[in-house]
Amino acid sequence: MMAAAGAPGPVPEPHLRLESLAKRFGDVVAVDDVSLSVASGEFITLLGPSGSGKTTTLMMIAGFVDPSAGDIYIDGESLAGVPAYRRDFGMVFQNYALFPHRSVAENIEFPLRMRKVPKARRRRMVAEALELVRLPDHGSRSPSQLSGGQQQRIALARALVFNPLVLLMDEPLGALDRKLREDMQLEIKRLQKQLGITTIYVTHDQEEALVLSDRIVVVNHGRFEQVADPATLYERPATTFVADFIGESNIVPLTVVRDGSDWRGETEAGQRLTLPADTALVDGARTHLVVRPEKLRIVDEARTSGTALHGTVREAVYVGDTTRYVIDAGSGLSIVARIQNRSGEMRASEGERISVGWDPRDASTVEAGSTRP
Repeated sequence: MMAAAGAPGPVPEPHLRLESLAKRFGDVVAVDDVSLSVASGEFITLLGPSGSGKTTTLMMIAGFVDPSAGDIYIDGESLAGVPAYRRDFGMVFQNYALFPHRSVAENIEFPLRMRKVPKARRRRMVAEALELVRLPDHGSRSPSQLSGGQQQRIALARALVFNPLVLLMDEPLGALDRKLREDMQLEIKRLQKQLGITTIYVTHDQEEALVLSDRIVVVNHGRFEQVADPATLYERPATTFVADFIGESNIVPLTVVRDGSDWRGETEAGQRLTLPADTALVDGARTHLVVRPEKLRIVDEARTSGTALHGTVREAVYVGDTTRYVIDAGSGLSIVARIQNRSGEMRASEGERISVGWDPRDASTVEAGSTRP
C-alpha cells in the first residue's frame, strides 16, 4: 500500500545499532548500558578521556571483545556470536599493525587472500587501494621504508581494500606529529566522504573529533554523556563534563533566586546574572552558567544588566590574534576571556578591574555531573 501524499515514510533501519551494550571486567564496569543508532555513511566519533570506555566499545563492535550484556546489529541483523573475521568490518589501529616482513602491496592484499579473492582480482583491487590513498608507486616498498603518515595510509588502504560494511578506527593518528595529524585528518575525511562508508572513530583529541565527525559521542565512565553534531556539542553542552572536556569553557556555579518579579542566578560572590531561557526556575536550585572564552568582551560596567561578570585581571597574555585574560571574579571563581586584537575592542592590564560581558544567546545553563537516561 502506498503512503498518503505528505505522510512520513517508514523510518529506515540504522546501518549499525548498539542496544543496551555493556562490558564488565570482574567488578570493573568498562561500558555501562549504552545505545546508539548509526546511519549508513555517517562518521561517528567516540570521544573521551583515557579509561572512559570508548576503545572497549569499539572492540565490541569489531568482535574482538564479547559484550557482557546487550547486542550489536548491522542492517537489523544481530552480530551475537559472529566472530570478528566474519563481520566484514575494516579496522585501523594506532600502531598501524603492518607486517614488517611483507611489502606494502602484500600488506594490503592480506585481507583479500583471507577472503580467497582470485589472484588477478586481488592485484587489481590492491592497485585501486593504493590509488585511493595516493601512493600508487609504493607497492613494492617495505613498511620500514615509509614515513609515519605513509604507513598510516597503507593501514587505511588495507582496511578499505575489501569494501567493508563499516570502517573502525582506534586512535589512528596518535603516533603522528601535529602537522601530519592535521593533514591526515583531511585525508581521512576526504576518503570517507568519497566512499560514503559508515565510520566509527575513537579519539581523545577534541579538535580532531570536531573536524572529522558528523556526530560525536562523548564517553565518560562507560556512559554516553552526550551524542550530538559538533556545533551543538560545542555551543550547547548537556553537562558540565561535556562543557569542560570539549574546548575551554567558563563554568559559573549559580543559585537560582527570586529577584523581585524576575529570576536570577547568583554567584557565590553575590553577583546576579540573567538566566538563559532554558534554565529550570526553582528557588534555591543549583545550576551552572556556561559561556566560552571567545564569546566574552570587555564591556563598560555601568552598561551591563545581568550579562556580565566583574573582577580583577590576574593575567593578560598576548597570543597573536587574541589576548587571553584570566579574571578573578571573587570567591575563587576565575573567568577566562579571549579578546580579539583588533581596532575597537577594549583592552585591560593586569591588576585592572574590568567587566566581561556576553550576548545572552551565547550562554547556556547545564547541570553538574553526568546525564542519565
